[in-house]
Amino acid sequence: MPVMQWTEQLSVKIDSIDNEHKKLIELINKLFDAMSRREGHNVLDTILKELTDYTEFHFHHEEEALEKYNYPGIAAHKKEHESFVNKIEDTKKKYEEGAIMLTIPLVDFLTTWIKEHILKSDMGYSPFLVKAGMK
Repeated sequence: MPVMQWTEQLSVKIDSIDNEHKKLIELINKLFDAMSRREGHNVLDTILKELTDYTEFHFHHEEEALEKYNYPGIAAHKKEHESFVNKIEDTKKKYEEGAIMLTIPLVDFLTTWIKEHILKSDMGYSPFLVKAGMK
């Protein structure tokens, strides 16, 4: 059973960004499923890397759009992204070094952060980008 599900409440009304958000949710669920099945280190490491890489790709795409349309809140938005990436990179590094295990609190952090970021920060730019013509 997925730990997080896409709902229309999470839609920013921009297809490319909604699709990327759906992919992030899919990767979080994939990580949770692998943890629940007690998959080995290699499987979890691969999924965590995929999640990290895709998160960076998504943030870059989002930030490009915010820059292109001169969104006034871009600096704060970038700062949120940077903080999240730093947390994930730190977690990934510690996991690869064997200093920590991947646990449910990590999944809770991921789901909470993604949901709150979409509902608060991303919804803040949504009307602006939609009005500017982004689809």
